[in-house]
Amino acid sequence: TASGDIDRAALRELVFSDKNLNRKLKKCTHTAIASEMLMQIFWHSVLGREPVVVLDAPLLFESKADLLCKHTVVVHCSETTQISRLSKRDASSAEQCRKAIDAQMPTQLKLAKCDMPLDNDSTVQDLHSKIEDLVARLRLEARMHPLSFMHRRSDL
Repeated sequence: TASGDIDRAALRELVFSDKNLNRKLKKCTHTAIASEMLMQIFWHSVLGREPVVVLDAPLLFESKADLLCKHTVVVHCSETTQISRLSKRDASSAEQCRKAIDAQMPTQLKLAKCDMPLDNDSTVQDLHSKIEDLVARLRLEARMHPLSFMHRRSDL
């Protein structure tokens, strides 16, 4: 925009309509994102002594960042719910929402790769409750097995 802000709607339309442009954008951003993610993991887990560090990473599997994780969680909902929420959030058409969904790894493949699926077809409050329960279980596991973070999921 003229003010220097990113026009997210225009960017979304471009990258979800052109696979080459989408790849170029990922190539430009992924190194910086990965570096920041690693720094935050180190900061919170080692320096901050947090027993559980959560990565909110929409492209976790695509970027291979799941290799940094002991556990992976996929928050999922039906495509109908996903389209409804995207169209409300982004003021997008159903067609634009489908392009965004189609540009991502299919949900079923993500669910096959994860070890902790969380259904999100209900309310925000219900999801928050599920997340709080999950984080409490993970913190308990981390306290009981403090060095277990050193083992990737495939090692267990």
